[in-house]
Amino acid sequence: MASYTESDDSTLESVNQFLGVSILWQPITSTGTSNHLFCAQHKEEKLVLRVNASSELAFGVSRESEAKILALIQGYNWAPKVIKNNWQQGWCLMQDHGGTITEDACQSILPILFDSVDQWQRIPAVERDQFDYQVLFDAYRVSIQSATKSANQTDNLLMLDHLIQTFDTLPEVPCCLTHHDLHIGNLCGDKKQLTVLDWEYAGFGNPWFDAACLHAKFKLPISSVGALPAFQHLSEPALMQGMTNAIGLIKVLETLWFNVRANHPPRPQITISSHTPKQQ
Repeated sequence: MASYTESDDSTLESVNQFLGVSILWQPITSTGTSNHLFCAQHKEEKLVLRVNASSELAFGVSRESEAKILALIQGYNWAPKVIKNNWQQGWCLMQDHGGTITEDACQSILPILFDSVDQWQRIPAVERDQFDYQVLFDAYRVSIQSATKSANQTDNLLMLDHLIQTFDTLPEVPCCLTHHDLHIGNLCGDKKQLTVLDWEYAGFGNPWFDAACLHAKFKLPISSVGALPAFQHLSEPALMQGMTNAIGLIKVLETLWFNVRANHPPRPQITISSHTPKQQ
């Protein structure tokens, strides 16, 4: 059983019109995502469809920026294979890259994950597409202040101020393509072929965010993180201090993200076992 909203019906029809065939889409039950996911078999290919969540639930996401990043990274082995990203209509159609990796497999995929991050840090930065952290922090402040019924409003504002102060203390590093949301649930494949999913928050920004995830969530040694292009110029003390601050930063940001989402209830949902699209 999986949940979807009535508005998903028209989206599925739009996707079928793009494909030129009426496909049976099956909802995918998935934790850790605000989007609605569907899968289907089309000819010899397995497909995954992402129906984008509202801006309130996908807080801080720019679908237009994500579309530019996805187009930029197509052709890299670690990039999701996008068939059509119709972000204007709220959906993204991709190849099915299989299940996410297991906790036990984390250590075995570290070398290929390291190589993947190394590659995307070397992609030349596009100045007009640089991630604007001030805009993001301001959006958090507005959202927190607008939640007048929130019991933890003061705590959230203090966390936000602490986050901004911590961000400003990070050792200076080059602007690089940054995923901003690296965790095990966003990786598919094995030590031979790895696909990094969910580039919703990506942009040319501060690679300390990815560095903190690599060390805190995947246990990549700090010395290995220091070998990545963005950090090779740092001294060992600067690298160590930067990592400490960056890990604190992502922990506070994750807490704020969940707190802000809690103030915006999801769209009403209907529970179904499968969805049969209307005939075109």
